[in-house]
Amino acid sequence: MFHLTPQEKSAVGVFLAVCLLGTIIHFGLNRNARPMRWVNTAGQKPKIYPPNINTATEGQFDRVPGIGPKTARNIVEYRGKHGPFLALEELRKVKGITPKNFQKIRQYYREEAP
Repeated sequence: MFHLTPQEKSAVGVFLAVCLLGTIIHFGLNRNARPMRWVNTAGQKPKIYPPNINTATEGQFDRVPGIGPKTARNIVEYRGKHGPFLALEELRKVKGITPKNFQKIRQYYREEAP
């Protein structure tokens, strides 16, 4: 079939070894990776279920657009220190939620009595 010199055989062997190693590393690093937040497939809208502000976990808050992991943690910590939210407006007191951001994300929350 192919007639390769010893140097060419060596180069092909090194190339294949590097490809195999790269594949192993790629799958090892991405095995438990979270999907990227900003990637949405065309034509599909992410399903958002508005979390109850007094019972939602960090993970539930984190799924709402405009709320990241740090702000989600801050909401849960604030609720733990100060008790349940009596009104949706109290979310403004949480570190990381600005008035502009609050207006953006308030549509995803439902307010219920504690």
